[in-house]
Amino acid sequence: MSDSNRRSFLKKSFLGAGLLILGPSNLKSLSSLMGSNAFAAGLPMLPETDAVAATLGYKANAAKVNIKDPRWSKKAAADGKDQKCSTCMFYSKLDDKSGKCQIFPNNSVSAMGWCNSWAKKP
Repeated sequence: MSDSNRRSFLKKSFLGAGLLILGPSNLKSLSSLMGSNAFAAGLPMLPETDAVAATLGYKANAAKVNIKDPRWSKKAAADGKDQKCSTCMFYSKLDDKSGKCQIFPNNSVSAMGWCNSWAKKP
């Protein structure tokens, strides 16, 4: 079990135990909070001006990545047109427009975005 899975399991376990202590009337709240995206809901969208995002060349719209810039040669490669957050191994879908990224744990990212950490989903 990876560290992130272990942390997620522990967070959900403690949350569940706390709600059970409060009483059975909270079981509906528990089931809604135990979903895989429960902790991601409400995360602010990642701004392109964020220091780490800018360093990694994050763009909310992958089509706006400057592929002439040698720093983003990965996006200029043959499979570059298919590279976007929603096809990255670090991305987990929240809804049709956004998701959670392991690289930016405090923010959500655009499904159509891109950064230089992009890696094809296995």
